[in-house]
Amino acid sequence: MDLFDIFKKKVPESKIIIKERNAVEIAEFGKKRELIFSELKEKNIIKSLRLKASRGATSLTGSKFGGTPYFPKNLKYPHNFKNEPLRLLAQLNFGELPKLDGFPHKGILQFYVNEGEFWGLDFENPPEIQNNYRVIYHENILEGDEVEHDLPKFSSVRGSLPFVGEFSVSAKYEDYPITINDFRFAETFMEIYKKHINTSENTFFDLDDEIQNDISDYFFDGRQNAFPQEGHRICGYPLFCQEDLRGYGSDYEAHTVLLFQMDSDGDIEEAENGKWEKIAWGDGGVANFFITPDALNKLDFSDVLYNWDCY
Repeated sequence: MDLFDIFKKKVPESKIIIKERNAVEIAEFGKKRELIFSELKEKNIIKSLRLKASRGATSLTGSKFGGTPYFPKNLKYPHNFKNEPLRLLAQLNFGELPKLDGFPHKGILQFYVNEGEFWGLDFENPPEIQNNYRVIYHENILEGDEVEHDLPKFSSVRGSLPFVGEFSVSAKYEDYPITINDFRFAETFMEIYKKHINTSENTFFDLDDEIQNDISDYFFDGRQNAFPQEGHRICGYPLFCQEDLRGYGSDYEAHTVLLFQMDSDGDIEEAENGKWEKIAWGDGGVANFFITPDALNKLDFSDVLYNWDCY
């Protein structure tokens, strides 16, 4: 036996078996990939409202991003914990939008946030504590002298919100399939995967890296038409740039309903160059508001989870 034989490392038999088994599973997945994704999409679709934001002002009670909110005189205008007024991020008039099961069919839902760097995110308190943001529902829309017109004035400085000015908002129905970064994806995918693939793995994260990468590529490499990830919307599955804060042992798994999502249609580089005609949550980020089905059914918007992240 020479020196090379003494120091040569022998691959354990168990690793050889695992490698061979994974190769078989990878090949089987390659053959059944389209079938698995087709079933995944078919069985995990939620009807949503895809929102279109168009630059321009709308009426006081209209659906909008930014602009002047409808606000009745009999309510106190929302302020943050420093007693500074919050700014309207979005206003949704459900009486004018297409009807969506489980959501209000009338009234106005509003989303207010802090002006400035973090747009309402609070890093010192749980994200459902509405210190620096507020969600308000006006079930009945008042008119005339009952409406407040003397509202706080805000800066038009760029960066006060993820955009400047105002957008009018329209909506259309869109069937929206599950997204890969929704906290329910891994378990949902594995249920279908195990139906079609002979595997010894128990969780999505136990699958071979090649399979996981192939799945990720399917969602992000241009097959977005099959599994769209982006867009402003009401209901459906959420988009994240980082990770879903509701899952993996968090206290927020019950917040399964996407109440509202505002995406970016620009990026921070465009914004900093003075092109603030678009919406930019930092570097191509997205904001989500979540609610529990029970709270939504009761029209109770006191426990809404808010988050935004970017790349």
